Amino acid sequence: MRCNWAGWATFLGRHDDADTHLEYARALHERIGAQYYLASTHLELGVLHGARGDAERARKHLAQSLALIDEHGFDGLRPRLEALQATLDA
Repeated sequence: MRCNWAGWATFLGRHDDADTHLEYARALHERIGAQYYLASTHLELGVLHGARGDAERARKHLAQSLALIDEHGFDGLRPRLEALQATLDA
C-alpha cells in the first residue's frame, strides 16, 4: 500500500509539510526521468497551491503537468487537472 504523506499533510492543513514532501518528490522524479510521476506531482502541487489560495502558483504547476500529459499521453491525469483548472477559473 502506497503512503501519500503529502496528501495527508494537505488534508490536515499542514500545507508547509505537504509542500516540502511534494517538492522533494518533484526533484526526485525530475532527476530520475519519471515523467508520469513528475506530471502527477506537478498536479498535486497545483492542488496544494489551489487549496492555499495561491492560484498563480497552482496554474504554473498545472501548466507543467499539462505539458507532460500532452507530450507523453498521460490522459488518465487530464480529468483531475481540468477539474482543478475549472475551480481556479471560477
